[in-house]
Amino acid sequence: TITLTPDAPAALLEKKMVESGWGRIPVVDDSGRLIGIVTRTDLLKHWAEVHPGAGGTPIDTGSTQTLSQAEITRVLGTPAALIERIAAHAASKGETVYMVGGVVRDILLERRNLDLDFVVESPHEGAAIHMAETLQARFGGKVTSFKPFGTAKWRIDQSVADALNLPLETLPDHVDFAAARSEFYEYPTALPTTYAGGIKLDLARRDFSINTLAVQLSASSSIPPARPVKTESYPLIDEFGGVRDLREGVIRVLHSLSFIDDPTRILRAARF
Repeated sequence: TITLTPDAPAALLEKKMVESGWGRIPVVDDSGRLIGIVTRTDLLKHWAEVHPGAGGTPIDTGSTQTLSQAEITRVLGTPAALIERIAAHAASKGETVYMVGGVVRDILLERRNLDLDFVVESPHEGAAIHMAETLQARFGGKVTSFKPFGTAKWRIDQSVADALNLPLETLPDHVDFAAARSEFYEYPTALPTTYAGGIKLDLARRDFSINTLAVQLSASSSIPPARPVKTESYPLIDEFGGVRDLREGVIRVLHSLSFIDDPTRILRAARF
């Protein structure tokens, strides 16, 4: 097994990637427990910082991109207020929460998408389910959860609309929450086996780079934020070149066995 420890030098990362051909190397602690992942993109960003571009200007890796509340409102309309309330609630609970996937992609494309998905990055088991339940306790609605995957669905009804002072017909039917996790497939087409992980591991398990985009809505004191989170402008997390591929119209899988793990991604690629 090829792994790295958190204090390993960049030169060792480069050596392991070259020798193994792996584009992603697991990071483990002293006990061998998985705590993260480092990618080719991370190595490129490191090189960009160490070796600035021509004329001494650092190469732009896209790491300082943001998505403003105004942009979200312009594309989504009223549901942007729901997202803002979820962000404020998560901050009040001291949890790190991201809006992820298709909705982020479509906001950048200026397409309205009310399929709202949130990932809770937390060391506490059941944090995503707890987040949904505390939202229900505060604003109403109904929550259904699936503990094996640590996921929850918060159904939006009239009680939620009244509590938020928003028209029910303009809101999504539900909002999904999931714990940050990674996964592996024991054999082709198998259901994935999941385990807890950070946001980068969670994004790395997705189908295409354009669906790995995330917006960090809040940060906890126990997990340092990727970048400072402000209510008027949220950090846009792009670890796998999704913004570039979106701009260029490229559908790109994240690893060479992606279609072996899940052949239905071929159909999704055609749809996109």
